[in-house]
Amino acid sequence: VLELTLEAARALVSKEKKGVILNVSSAAGFQVFPNMAVYAASKAFVNRFSEAFDFEVKCYGVRVLAICPGVVATNFQKRAGSVFDNYPGGAMSTSFLAEQIWKQIEQLKPIFIVDWKYRFLTFLSYFVPLKSTLASIIAKRITPRNLIKIKS
Repeated sequence: VLELTLEAARALVSKEKKGVILNVSSAAGFQVFPNMAVYAASKAFVNRFSEAFDFEVKCYGVRVLAICPGVVATNFQKRAGSVFDNYPGGAMSTSFLAEQIWKQIEQLKPIFIVDWKYRFLTFLSYFVPLKSTLASIIAKRITPRNLIKIKS
């Protein structure tokens, strides 16, 4: 994400072209995410990097946005180890997501959480001390990966 975003911005700026770079992130980047700590941390990086770099290149007519789609009806879940099987409320369609992406680009919204449930929880977590509660819920919904073996 870092290298591609920097290179895309360099190409646009050097050719004096305006444009939008859209990074795919996740609402997990705003939460404590047990059993997916590296994923959540990498998405937190994508969110903050996109926001900061957007400020740096905006003056050249280049925008850097981040979208946090949520669960989308694709084969990704199976390839990722069926982490989100039985997702409550179902996954969003790819066509719905494409419409949301286009709206974000038109509005030049720096970060957009598409799934209203994640958007609401993220908003709420800024005002109510829910991190430990949300972390407990997330930990129960996501299968532990047992990446760290503790020796006795």
